[in-house]
Amino acid sequence: MNWYTTSETPGVKTQPLAEWSLKQWTLCPKCQTPALKSQWASALNVCGSCQYHAPLSAQSRLAMLCDQIIHPIRSDLQPKDFLKFFDTQPYSERLKIAAAKNKSSEAIEVVYASIAQVPLVCAAFDFGFIGGSMGAVVGERFVQGVQFACQNNLPFLCVATSGGARMQEGVLSLMQMARTSAALAQFSQKRLPYLVVLASPCMGGVSASLASLGDLTIAEPGALIGFTGPKVIEQTVGKKLPKDFQTSESLKQQGFCDAIVHRHDLKQYLARFLHRWA
Repeated sequence: MNWYTTSETPGVKTQPLAEWSLKQWTLCPKCQTPALKSQWASALNVCGSCQYHAPLSAQSRLAMLCDQIIHPIRSDLQPKDFLKFFDTQPYSERLKIAAAKNKSSEAIEVVYASIAQVPLVCAAFDFGFIGGSMGAVVGERFVQGVQFACQNNLPFLCVATSGGARMQEGVLSLMQMARTSAALAQFSQKRLPYLVVLASPCMGGVSASLASLGDLTIAEPGALIGFTGPKVIEQTVGKKLPKDFQTSESLKQQGFCDAIVHRHDLKQYLARFLHRWA
């Protein structure tokens, strides 16, 4: 006897396992340990297995460090393709793609904010925006932030992660090294603290200018910090470099940075310094 007179498909829609996994999981770039994206984000992009510090967006950096963001500084300044530069694609297209991908208009965000109730100006680079490269607008936002701090007697904090100068803007990019350094020289005359956090990677013109001028220089563990990459240096000198070459641990031994601080402890570390200064 046939008990089934009708046949209906269930109304539950399922996804293939591979598709579900891609959406829910991520892999540590260093040790390849899988982690839920939600857990990865709540851990501030720090691997729970090997403690690798993966890049953070500028918005995430500011949210992590600041109690309150009072207002942005010169976020209205937008990058332009001054030279009509073209390599594999127009520079103007690169800017549009980077803005859509990172939900930001440039490789730096500068804000008037507070950390542990101490007001300050905070600048954060975003490596996801064309490698955190410094162009004319990045330099201008930074300089205007320094000037705002000078006018209001505020400390200035910069989280630097960058591949260097933005080649698509030519000499306009190169001159930002001098402009930012000159602004910081004026800032130092006010006897106000300039704090730098070096995140991986911090290379090229950024590391050779604004990232090397801090009164207090902090680095994240395992950060790659230098001017030229180790592979280029090996080819130039014809020698094999040490395994820890240009890491934050090696640079601390040489006196280049004052402390290596885990990302989870960074806000507390900065708060202690700011309270002593205030």
